[in-house]
Amino acid sequence: RAIWPERRDDPATAAACAMGHAPVENVRREIRRDGLPPLVLSVSTIPFVSDDDRDGRHGAVEVLSDLTPFESLHAELARMRTLAALGEMAATVAHEIRNPLGGIQGFAELLARRLAADTEERQMAEKIQTGTHHLVRVVDRLLEFARDPRIERKPIEWPRFFQATLDQYEDNARSSGRKLTIHRRWQESVATGSGDALCLRQAIWNV
Repeated sequence: RAIWPERRDDPATAAACAMGHAPVENVRREIRRDGLPPLVLSVSTIPFVSDDDRDGRHGAVEVLSDLTPFESLHAELARMRTLAALGEMAATVAHEIRNPLGGIQGFAELLARRLAADTEERQMAEKIQTGTHHLVRVVDRLLEFARDPRIERKPIEWPRFFQATLDQYEDNARSSGRKLTIHRRWQESVATGSGDALCLRQAIWNV
């Protein structure tokens, strides 16, 4: 009672068991601590009785087992299961969206090329293109969330990699109506290396 005053009237204690309360087995209790996560305990009690039942109980034993690490493990497993389910759902949704979206994007690009410049119809087709490009990025992010992120290191020719990465970024930006100038400067002497080209390209685009 002195060290755990919250359990003063708790029937799952040695004192309560000694006074006549029924013994308990594996009852969950928590110890609240200032600024720290609570300690989760399993409590069991058992009375001491004499050989002659008429003498009644002479005391009780209370056994505390620390379940805090197991509770943390269960919480982490639950979180992982939730993420796995979300990943599967994201992959399914992305797959169902990507197929018709690719068709919309292709027809919009074809339509824009056939229409004369500076016309209302051309502007509408370009707006469809901009919208589909945005949706493609959303779908790609869903797929990145769904898959297990693994770095695949392969040889890279840096000048060719930088050129292709910036060219593609520039094309995407211009197709979205943005004006930008990219200054390409890198050391030709650093010719080759290794890394995950897909992740590196995404990192450069994010910057």
